[in-house]
Amino acid sequence: MKTKARQPFRSLPAVVVGLAVIAVTGLAGYLYSAAEKRSFHTETSNQLTAIADMKVRELVAWREERLGDAKVIQFNPFTHRAVRETLDNGRDRGDIEKWMGLLMEAYQYTAASLWDRDYRRRVWLPADDPARDAQHELIIQAMRAKTPVLGDLHRDEPTGAVHIALAIPLMGSSSSEPIGALLLKIDPERFLYPLIQSWPTPSRSAETLLVRREGNDVVFLDRKSVV
Repeated sequence: MKTKARQPFRSLPAVVVGLAVIAVTGLAGYLYSAAEKRSFHTETSNQLTAIADMKVRELVAWREERLGDAKVIQFNPFTHRAVRETLDNGRDRGDIEKWMGLLMEAYQYTAASLWDRDYRRRVWLPADDPARDAQHELIIQAMRAKTPVLGDLHRDEPTGAVHIALAIPLMGSSSSEPIGALLLKIDPERFLYPLIQSWPTPSRSAETLLVRREGNDVVFLDRKSVV
């Protein structure tokens, strides 16, 4: 009696089909995962771009507001009479100090100083506010340009305090040249840093950095790296 030879490869098509199903399932999972990753990256990129644009608009608005305040001070004829008297004759110093104190209180400036046409600091508040070479250079720049100049973040030594200086040339009504200049110091901790660091959506890892381009280099202007 003859016996039929076994056919070990009879089940091969079923194995192939099974492997094909596994391969297709794996490929579908991979493609789905890849699509999800692309969607997540695109959504995240779009969100970061939108937040960056919003931060830029907020910083520009803050800067324009500071320069707008400076324009009001620059061409105010009433205070300029007292400024001229103080710088030319030494009179009305008390009124000038009161005016500077009001500016500091109203606009949250940390210091104010009045400079004459020869770029010398004549009146300043608070009394222990030190004169800096960077302030002197900013005053010269503003008076020569006849327009307010907002300086960069600067760190004082040896205190390590960071501030921004706003130099305002004071224009007299009877002359095209400045009669003097006012320098106001801004503490970035009061508004600028909180504005930069605030994040519109919940995040445990979000961070905003303020930078400036200098040639091919990037200079970080956050509170730790200011020079």
